[in-house]
Amino acid sequence: MTIDPDLASLVSRALKLINDVRQTAVEIAVNHADFLMMAYYLVELRPFVEELNKQQEYLSEIHALPSLQRFTNVIESMHTFTKVCASRSRIYLLCHSIDLVQNMNKSIKELAECLSAVLDELKGFSSSMACEVHTRLESLSFQPDPGHNRIAQEIRTTLASMERDDSIYIDEQQMQCTALLQKIATHLGVNFSEVSMLQLELQKDLTVAESEGREEDIHELKKLCALLCSPEVTDGRRAFISEPSSPRGVHVWEVPRPFFCPITKEIMREPVMLEQGHTYEKSAILEWFQRGYRTCPDTGNELTSLELIPNVTLQEAMDQYFSNMHKQQLLHSLQELKEESTPAGIEASINVIKSLLRKDSGYVRLLVPLGGLGPLISVLKLSSSPIREWIFRILYKIAVLGDSYKLSIVEEDAIPTFIRILSKNPGDNGGPLQLLWELSKFKAAASAILSERGAVLIIASACNLCQNDQKVLAEKLLDNLCLFDKSIIVEAAKSSVFGPLISGLSSGDEELKLKLAISISDSLELDEHNSSVLVKAGVIPPLLHLLQHGIFESKQAAGKALHQLSATDANIPFFANEGAIPILVKLLGASIPQLKVDALAILSNLATDIRVAAEIDEEGTVTHHLGLLLGDPLMQEYSIKTLQCMAKDSKTVRKSLLNLVPIIYRLLKEEGLSSSCRGSILGLLCFLAEDRETRNALLTSADMIKFLLDLMGKSATAEDKEVVLNLLAGLSKIEGMKSIMVSESQLLGLCLGYLKLHINHKMQEAAAVILSQLCDPALTQPSTLVTLARQGLISNLVEIFSSTSSTERAKYYAITTLGHFSACTPRLTERQSLLKQLLAWLGMKKFKICNVHSGKCSIKGTLCIVEAGAVPLLIHLIKEGGSQSAEQSVDVLKTLVDHKESQSRGVDFLVKNEIIPSLVSIVGKSSLLTERAASMMEIIFRIKRYREERYSKAATISLARILGTGSADARRAASIALMHLKKVPRGTSYDPFTSTTTT
Repeated sequence: MTIDPDLASLVSRALKLINDVRQTAVEIAVNHADFLMMAYYLVELRPFVEELNKQQEYLSEIHALPSLQRFTNVIESMHTFTKVCASRSRIYLLCHSIDLVQNMNKSIKELAECLSAVLDELKGFSSSMACEVHTRLESLSFQPDPGHNRIAQEIRTTLASMERDDSIYIDEQQMQCTALLQKIATHLGVNFSEVSMLQLELQKDLTVAESEGREEDIHELKKLCALLCSPEVTDGRRAFISEPSSPRGVHVWEVPRPFFCPITKEIMREPVMLEQGHTYEKSAILEWFQRGYRTCPDTGNELTSLELIPNVTLQEAMDQYFSNMHKQQLLHSLQELKEESTPAGIEASINVIKSLLRKDSGYVRLLVPLGGLGPLISVLKLSSSPIREWIFRILYKIAVLGDSYKLSIVEEDAIPTFIRILSKNPGDNGGPLQLLWELSKFKAAASAILSERGAVLIIASACNLCQNDQKVLAEKLLDNLCLFDKSIIVEAAKSSVFGPLISGLSSGDEELKLKLAISISDSLELDEHNSSVLVKAGVIPPLLHLLQHGIFESKQAAGKALHQLSATDANIPFFANEGAIPILVKLLGASIPQLKVDALAILSNLATDIRVAAEIDEEGTVTHHLGLLLGDPLMQEYSIKTLQCMAKDSKTVRKSLLNLVPIIYRLLKEEGLSSSCRGSILGLLCFLAEDRETRNALLTSADMIKFLLDLMGKSATAEDKEVVLNLLAGLSKIEGMKSIMVSESQLLGLCLGYLKLHINHKMQEAAAVILSQLCDPALTQPSTLVTLARQGLISNLVEIFSSTSSTERAKYYAITTLGHFSACTPRLTERQSLLKQLLAWLGMKKFKICNVHSGKCSIKGTLCIVEAGAVPLLIHLIKEGGSQSAEQSVDVLKTLVDHKESQSRGVDFLVKNEIIPSLVSIVGKSSLLTERAASMMEIIFRIKRYREERYSKAATISLARILGTGSADARRAASIALMHLKKVPRGTSYDPFTSTTTT
């Protein structure tokens, strides 16, 4: 259907006229509040007219042109009326105040009738807003200001008296006119020193009336000019300037005496009448009656009835009077805010506005048409905190009235001010947050907020710094902004505000979800702290859902994001709690290779947590890895890393991996293998080698040993060297590997070098383990041991177990290795000739004989631990060291008395070094220690000279104790020792040689 061009222009003209009325009403000084109230209700119709403008085709169809034409004509007449009033002088308007109000009431009534006709015409298109405004218009009535009426009456009286009485002296007339002009200025809030503006307005009004030929106005204006604009009155006014005057803008309202209660002398709230017509405050007259009085308080006459009749007429008059007064006070306060520069004046005006809003919240609606937004926002920029807080409250009350009010705030360019105030202290500003949140519900306001540079960052800072309610407001504000512009979600997340991000991942469209998932890994700077905060905010569930059900690109982005989040240790439990493990394990069988890689990458991070690793194992993950190990290099790397973490603490996983050992060995030797993957393989093999039940499956060839040694070249990292050395330590415990490893001469020299390291205790331990396994005389040729001794090995071993910084494990294996050397010493000792023995006895150091062995000993030649100074240290370890070190120390010292030819000298040397107290001290500590102590004491007490009480007293008690509590071997050794000491007779039940059991 073709749209009627007249109809289109008619609706557009109505919109323009509404705005024009609003602008001209602001310029009218007299009855200003009433004019603005009229303009306010007209502006309330603007949304309805805008709605009509969008439905012009519908309007043409129902032939609404006549009713809309009348509606627009009334608005135009109102605009003409306000335009005329805005051009007239204030004194003229003051004289015609009653006429102005009557015209306004007439216009409003016509507008209500026209609006009713339009709504009847548009029954199927009625606006609830228009209906509400129509109801208000019907009940709206403007009343002239009593103060205006009094001044106007005084002007008319003065004019009449001057026209009638020519006998009044000229000077008195001038004084009377000057006083009247001063009174007019005070009433209009004009400083008397600036009252010339009123005179100029009046003269200009007369000039315009003469040019337009308005005879009635010309006659009246001439009289007013003659009365108030004569040179004499001007001179009189100037004389008054130097006199004290009322404060600028002060307008004192004289409340009529009938409004006061005769009893309380206060303004009545609920006026009621007695039968005689006198009016009182209801509560006051009721109290009068309660005291027992039955008379009228004013006349004292007896009352025949105590009935109280509401004085409706007086109540209406009071309501109208105070309504006008409050409107004037509101207007006056806003004017003061525009002009006042002192903090005290600003505070006083704000306090007046606060007081009026407390009395009637309806006055909030007047602030916009009265032009109050501008002054409030201007004051907001400079005010202190208390005043600023109240201004924000007032602006918030305005904003909640509707979108048109929000638009008015935006049009005042207030958003930059709010953002700037918020930026100064985001953690302590509830006012701007609440107001911005309310404004953000309106699209134009949200756009204005987003257009401010740095606004999102400032609001995000408030989210991070505020507490409780203010934090919630900041989050709601961001949520509203994100609804208008999705890119804000990522910007907010960059500032560590993740709520919108989580919401978008959960409920956004596929395009938004993809963008947000990509941003997590690519755009956001996720350090450990931010990563943890993001996970705690709940990002894992939507990402997991996207990983399973999103489009291909979204799955990839979600996988990448989850991989990055799983790299933070604190996040790992959240993955398990959100049920991620079954989902990820299931994806290992996916047909899309990239999804497998993503799932493996995440699982490899999660498996570093022992509890999560156990859960991964429960899902049967190991069975998937055989195929994955044969896949592409990235899959291999993540698969090996996951298996390594799982094998660390799970014996079940270690056993299930035994069939994969050949594949793992083959992978280890592959060229191009990444260093991280090689590290994971070596770590996995270490865990298998440390387990007694799985290490035998690692049996391998000399080529593998050579390969491992090559890995420890100069280019290897310290971590890789440590892992390889620990792996070799595990392999050295396999019986079938010892001979292979001994044949690799490079290995023993390498271990000797790492034995000297005091910084890396783990490498020192591993080297000690390897040497303890490969230096066994039954396995290694004495010549090889001598070679190691000449390189300083024995001194290094002694240094390990004599140092307080060495670990217990390193000490144990160092002592064990030292025992191997000591066992070889008798075979390597050279017997000296009688002459050399004599020369040695005479003090020739060159021919000195060992204190234990029958020949000459040296550390590097015969591997003698006596010459190495190790014996006192080992005896000390028996008493003060750990249980394993003590056990091994006894075994090593026993090598000094195992051979008959040197047994006596060995016992002498040990006893002189206080071995007996050390042996006594370990009795009862453990079964093995007790057994070793009993065995050693039995050997010592074979020597007759040590059966004396000074040697045997403490030992006898310990041996007797062993007979009652020790193991079978310990009791046997103890009983023999006691027989040596003559404490147990031979042939008794304690004699192990005559009894099959011991008591």
